Amino acid sequence: DNNEFNLEVLSNFAKGNIKGISYPDGMTYMQFDMIFNDDVRLSMESLNCSPIFFAYCTAGTIQHSFGEQGERKIIKQQQQGILKSTCSVNSILYFEKHVPTKFYVIQVGTNNNMVNEQNSELIKKLKNTFFNTKEDYLDISNQNFKIAAKIETLDTMNHKGLVRSLMINRILENILEMEIEHHTDVISLMAQTVHSFTLN
Repeated sequence: DNNEFNLEVLSNFAKGNIKGISYPDGMTYMQFDMIFNDDVRLSMESLNCSPIFFAYCTAGTIQHSFGEQGERKIIKQQQQGILKSTCSVNSILYFEKHVPTKFYVIQVGTNNNMVNEQNSELIKKLKNTFFNTKEDYLDISNQNFKIAAKIETLDTMNHKGLVRSLMINRILENILEMEIEHHTDVISLMAQTVHSFTLN
């Protein structure tokens, strides 16, 4: 319904739900609430749309590496991760067996094919904020409490149909704006600190 889906998984391998919604402006939101009966490794191929992923973990852990031989990093409960990869190396996700895992992902495609009149300003801000980093980039931090509140709103929303779709879209845009603002403030603070240190 309105590009929204809900996949219920009930098997010997795993149980839980995967929900998601995609928008014409290249933004996708997914919610995973799963428990696996074996250790699982999931390989995600690099996408041509040069996406940025914003992941928020509320239960269990998510382990990630760039490629099979890459360093594993862990996003724990009440932490968030921002992931960007512009190369051909796959992203590998690891899940532990018998551990209930719940996390939310916002994906935004940023290449020129994804830019339109509706999202051009947002994508420009995302590129200016996150594309000055190295090609394979995963930043893990504690969840911003304002963003955590928005995530909770998404989780408890009872609206249906087009109204639901529009409300989710607005909340996702609010979350991305908060991420941009937070990281811009952090970079500005670091620059001020370096400048002050240089003067001293």
